Amino acid sequence: MGWAGVKNGALLALAAEQFDVLFTVDKDFAGLSDVVPVAIGVVILQVGSTDFDALLPHMLAVSDAISRVQPGRAWRIGA
Repeated sequence: MGWAGVKNGALLALAAEQFDVLFTVDKDFAGLSDVVPVAIGVVILQVGSTDFDALLPHMLAVSDAISRVQPGRAWRIGA
């Protein structure tokens, strides 16, 4: 997407223009409020690692969260 280096608020705004949900493992999103300031759902996987083997066990929960998160809300997994 060419969004490398785009910070949280600007990233949310860009993503909301094109997507219904933003999924991230970025620890900087951990402090995001449960209410998101744009019309996009945010799913945050907080497992402390970006290693495939650490993420894989959580993918069913991620899939469920992506299908259920409401626009303007954040859903955390593994917190």
